[in-house]
Amino acid sequence: MNFKNQYQKYQEESEKVLKNYIEGITCEKRLKSAIEYSLFAGGKRIRPVIALASADLFRIDHKKIYPYLIAIELIHTYSLVHDDLPCMDNDDFRRGKPSNHKVYGEGVATLAGDALLNLAVECVSSFAKSKKDILSISKMFELSGVCGMIGGQILDLNNGNNEIDANLFEEIILKKTAALIKAPLLIASIQKGKKHYTKINEFGNLIGKLFQITDDILDETSTLKELGKTPKK
Repeated sequence: MNFKNQYQKYQEESEKVLKNYIEGITCEKRLKSAIEYSLFAGGKRIRPVIALASADLFRIDHKKIYPYLIAIELIHTYSLVHDDLPCMDNDDFRRGKPSNHKVYGEGVATLAGDALLNLAVECVSSFAKSKKDILSISKMFELSGVCGMIGGQILDLNNGNNEIDANLFEEIILKKTAALIKAPLLIASIQKGKKHYTKINEFGNLIGKLFQITDDILDETSTLKELGKTPKK
């Protein structure tokens, strides 16, 4: 099976897993609508795809990885909802559609992001049975928290459009982008007793750098229609 077909297979599996999980969530109607709006807005599912590919790499049953796959995508989606808010990146579009706050208002969008993060916690904590599960959960929230994604976001926010040196730029990329991309790789390694952990960590950092550099180039060269969000930011 070639890369494109394998990616599509992982993508379709991820979509099914996410929809099954969200269908089981009971909450206020407008809030759930806002959650579903952003979660199923047509994302590439890069992190869930990496989760499934990592499971195959380490010969782990996909069902064992599903809670992490769900949680990581919920975390990623909440970060996008909050990033688009006027107090952050102030973007009216995401994946070619109006941003969550443009459809539901800033208050509901904020709560939808909060709910997505809390659902991620509920999802992984409800099944944890072993020390490896606890270590995996801890690593996931470390990479999405103040030492990872959020840590990178505050550095980005603090510097705005100011010129920054290469070291700070790399730190922002590694925290804001690479951390959550490498999370499923490291979780799979942890589930196998931290097999190849150091190499997997570096591999994840390289994927994160590649992703961000590509995204920055597209930001400069693409239109709103091509990019799905406001370019030249």
